[in-house]
Amino acid sequence: MTHEYPGINVDLRHYPTGLAAKSYPIGAHGNCAGAESELLPVREVFMMVLMDWLSDKPDWDKKVFDEEIVAKWRKEALEQPEDKLYAQLVESKSGGVKVPMPRARMMSETAFDYVCVHEGVEGESCSLPTGLIPTLDSAGNTIVKSDTVVTSELQKELRDAFDQLRADQASDVDWHPGSDEKVQDLVHPSMYPLVYGTSNFFQEEVVGVSDAIEAWAGKGEIARPARQSGVPDPRRSYNIGGDGVPMEYWSDKYQWLPATLAFQEDGTVTFTSYINNLHPKKYPSIYRMIEKLIDIAIPA
Repeated sequence: MTHEYPGINVDLRHYPTGLAAKSYPIGAHGNCAGAESELLPVREVFMMVLMDWLSDKPDWDKKVFDEEIVAKWRKEALEQPEDKLYAQLVESKSGGVKVPMPRARMMSETAFDYVCVHEGVEGESCSLPTGLIPTLDSAGNTIVKSDTVVTSELQKELRDAFDQLRADQASDVDWHPGSDEKVQDLVHPSMYPLVYGTSNFFQEEVVGVSDAIEAWAGKGEIARPARQSGVPDPRRSYNIGGDGVPMEYWSDKYQWLPATLAFQEDGTVTFTSYINNLHPKKYPSIYRMIEKLIDIAIPA
């Protein structure tokens, strides 16, 4: 199928309207236009981040009833620096107006007690029947995690895959920037992405999984420098209430390469294109493992 690709045959910051079949699916979906969500107070987001942090702790659903442990959590929460998280939450959402850090802390004892006692106990009760833990929960948008839906067998497969990739990359380790060599990127989309003006490109969606290397490696036409008119679309606003995507979210030089999947008749998924930086012939078992993980995540 032939698509319109941002930066290739339409403007780099092309914003599709409606459900244009020719437009390749991107994060800035046409249906985003006009979509709105309720304004969230920064303090409320801090509280949700705290709930996310607490529910990451082992056996949190039991420890939330232990007063001594909760007192330790309270002390940690009230002593944590808040400036970086505040900047992350407010940045790019204030219409270019610099919003100073409030004098009072975002996380107070009252806020902590509400999160730990009310949200913590409620979250523990909600997770029991489903195994799902809602953490960053806002108007119609919720991030859900789980300690139980991924089976122990699949967890072992994941650990084995990590060990295999680490061993294969031992001579050329890709440490994540700023991690002080504590976080290793095993399969990162920023490694060997599409480079406008350098990488080969296929207009047709033809590159699959098993044939990706033998049939298509080194072929195609050079992707020209990213196409961009340089004229901002006056219909789009990138500030509060706007339906555009901030300019800094788009690169003029690079493009991450997505991996596509398709539903099968039995409801499971299978990859229809290779995962960039994960050799399909060398690591077929890892492909199957990731498909299993996605099969679990979709119905959850």
